Amino acid sequence: MQLEFMIVAAAANLFAAAALSLAPVWSRPGMLFGVRVGREYRASRQGRLLLRNFRLKVWAATALALALTVISGATAAFWLQGMGLALQVATAIFAFRAAWLEAKPHGLPAPATRTAHLFAPPPHVPGGPLAVATPFLLIAGVSAYLASHWSAIPARFPIHWDSQGHPNGWADRTFFGVFGPALIAFGILIFIAILMAGIIRSSRRATEGSGLSRRNQAMLVVPVIVMWVIAIMFSLVSLTPLILRNGQFPIPAFALILVPIAAVFAGFWYAARASAEPDDLPDDNTPNDCWKWGQIYYNPADPSIMVEKRFGLGYTLNFARWQSWAMLCGVVAMPFVIIALMKH
Repeated sequence: MQLEFMIVAAAANLFAAAALSLAPVWSRPGMLFGVRVGREYRASRQGRLLLRNFRLKVWAATALALALTVISGATAAFWLQGMGLALQVATAIFAFRAAWLEAKPHGLPAPATRTAHLFAPPPHVPGGPLAVATPFLLIAGVSAYLASHWSAIPARFPIHWDSQGHPNGWADRTFFGVFGPALIAFGILIFIAILMAGIIRSSRRATEGSGLSRRNQAMLVVPVIVMWVIAIMFSLVSLTPLILRNGQFPIPAFALILVPIAAVFAGFWYAARASAEPDDLPDDNTPNDCWKWGQIYYNPADPSIMVEKRFGLGYTLNFARWQSWAMLCGVVAMPFVIIALMKH
């Protein structure tokens, strides 16, 4: 079991390194480290050097993280694994900032005019309403199954195991002890559904079949995949008291971690390929000066609550709007509220 955890941790280190090192190119055309630049600068020797230096720093941090993972497996000091991942993320953040500062002087001003296709249809959720409803129905079905088999649930059952496979966390047969994971899943799914609605409303309109239209459509693939992954994972967690075999979870830990990671990564890869599609509209209408560190958007003059990211994929909040802070506070408070309810 200890070897399994070390393999999973090493895989997480490598996945994080791949995602972080590819993130600068997983962005809209014309963007480099959060700065709107000309195509010639992005393809220049200086632009390629910025990207190479960023990746070298990320993989140097990854080497240290892998060393910490090996040490944690040998000494059972598993907190070192978390430190390794934190080191990777922190290194990527500061390496990105250094590259952003170098790219800023080469930034292009935002277009003076805005264009839009007034009659173009908005993007639609892949798979339609059924793709969004099914994860909710799955969690609801599992909850109904648990309720109908209430007497078969042990009065006390394990929910967490140490690296040796010994139970070290327990739950009681109470409402929140049994249905807590389902409540958490519902909260996460509702948030993702709201996020997708915001993406659909905030996305720039484009003619059917254009590069921008395909990119807008691809951005909705990842949240749909995440919803399904959340629903399946939390359904298994909810069923824990009924599917344990000799006190052990029947599915290996590495499968519970690596399979969802692979599914989400596949979604990001699809969206990343779509992000390189050329647009029939200007690449970006937001001023460079309104992007802090190239990642945080703050523009009081922009009424938009959500705008397309300049770094990575998807959308981000306009932190100059109170609605953005309200949404963020709700996301942060949600797990604490659920945990507090589960303790009563």
